[in-house]
Amino acid sequence: MTGSGVARSHGPPMSNPASSLPVTYHSALRDYLAQPNEATLRQGYEIGRAAISAELDVFDVIRLHHEALNEGVVSADPAAAVRCAPMIEAFLFEALSPYETAYRGFRRAWELLEQLNTTLAGHNEALALSNAQLEDEISMRQRTEAKLLERSARVPTAQEEERKRISRGLHGEVSQALAAVNVALTMLKRHAASDSELRQKVAEAEALLVSSMESVHRFARELRPATLDGSEKEPVLDTAD
Repeated sequence: MTGSGVARSHGPPMSNPASSLPVTYHSALRDYLAQPNEATLRQGYEIGRAAISAELDVFDVIRLHHEALNEGVVSADPAAAVRCAPMIEAFLFEALSPYETAYRGFRRAWELLEQLNTTLAGHNEALALSNAQLEDEISMRQRTEAKLLERSARVPTAQEEERKRISRGLHGEVSQALAAVNVALTMLKRHAASDSELRQKVAEAEALLVSSMESVHRFARELRPATLDGSEKEPVLDTAD
């Protein structure tokens, strides 16, 4: 026994398996009470780490502590027990401190994991929104392209129909009107047989009429070459006397 009323012993290494932790705890507590310093107190911390490695919980460590006290680590002298009470408490706290450190690390890891999950959830929502917007944009572009293709297919048809309509008008109505004018000029030329000046003006009008007919026919052929086939004969102007 030492002057503090505690028998001193040397604790075994902290690498003992879980089954030897009761003996290890008993010896380490006895050493600390016999010679309280940083080195002997450190044994309590190492016991706590060994208990965590052995998958023991806090209550298991407290049970080890109580068993060590019941085995007579402290002198039966009441005065000695009172003097050792603060050191006994300090050793228990030291043995439990690895659990607090582990808990803080676990809590921090959990907080980081929750933050990561929150961030990932936000990214997933943003990605889902972007995908939805992209799908809408693709659908809109596809609809627009389909409409453009449809319109592009309609434009040549509409243009062709308009060309045919104009060609028919030039070849039909305008040509007939010019032919009627030619007939009138022919009749006028016959009545003006004795008036040389009038006959000259009628001849000039006929020449202009022929030129106009040729221009109309050329425009009609350019607009719709197929129109001028065997089924649509061009009017022939008779400019003979």
